[in-house]
Amino acid sequence: VGKEDSQRTAAYMGKLFHELDLYAELLGARRLCGFDIGGGTPSFVEADFIARLMQRVKAHFDWEEGNRVSIETTPRIAAAEPEKLQAYKAAGIDRISMGIQVIQPDLLKILNRDSNGVEHHFQAVENIRSAGFDDFNVDLMYGFAGQSLDSWQATLEHALRLDPEAITLYRMRYKLTRISDQAHRVTLPEVRAQASWAKRRLAQAGYAANPGKNTFSRVPGNCGTSDYIRRRVVDGMPYLGLGLGAQTFTHTTISYNDGAVAKNLLPYFRSLEAGRLPLQDLYELPLAHMMAKMICVSFYFGEIDRCAFASKFGLTLE
Repeated sequence: VGKEDSQRTAAYMGKLFHELDLYAELLGARRLCGFDIGGGTPSFVEADFIARLMQRVKAHFDWEEGNRVSIETTPRIAAAEPEKLQAYKAAGIDRISMGIQVIQPDLLKILNRDSNGVEHHFQAVENIRSAGFDDFNVDLMYGFAGQSLDSWQATLEHALRLDPEAITLYRMRYKLTRISDQAHRVTLPEVRAQASWAKRRLAQAGYAANPGKNTFSRVPGNCGTSDYIRRRVVDGMPYLGLGLGAQTFTHTTISYNDGAVAKNLLPYFRSLEAGRLPLQDLYELPLAHMMAKMICVSFYFGEIDRCAFASKFGLTLE
């Protein structure tokens, strides 16, 4: 990380704090039922910025009792910078998610993650546990061109040896990626074989999930995801997205921040310098569309909570 990167990070975090202040002034002390720090690699920035973000959010919002905060990291950062993990815990962050994705070296290179190889993983987990985290998730990916069933099995077995509380499986989606030209090399039977084997193996290892759910937990009563994701998916709870390209959802609207498509910081900076919310697009959705969105999102957990649906819309699902 060079000097220019550090300066850009500081400038971005300053704008993020400004956006948070604008929303706090607009909304007042709303109840906060979950909070995630993610989207890319937030552990890239200095720990002090994350601590200041936590302080600001806690000052602006009414925190629900037992609200567990989650953050994302990479194996390389978690292995090399244990002091960051300790700072996160001290700031009130309770859950940490680490993106392993795959262990096959050529696939890591394709993903620009070749600096996150297996040599970092066990040290990363040791540092995560030493920092006091007892809610730890590992992200894995399957469905790549050139990823054999044997390779995928090796990745999952390796993840099990790290002994996380939860394992989340993501199927590779090639659309709008820089390697989208490889999509034709992956067949649906191959993808289904990888997914089916993983579900059977995770069940054998004591990890459970609803049919259709992609996060598997070995902790009874814990769905394995963050509080924010659980409330968003199960209850259809509104959420506020802060930062470049973030998405915000209310009971009647969905909106996207500046940079949602091009990931260009300049429009985001300009909006905040002008003292306005950095909204790029805002859509008011009809009731039927909101119902459809809740139903679709609910299937991330493999089920629709009928009580939550009735509470949100005043109508039964039937």
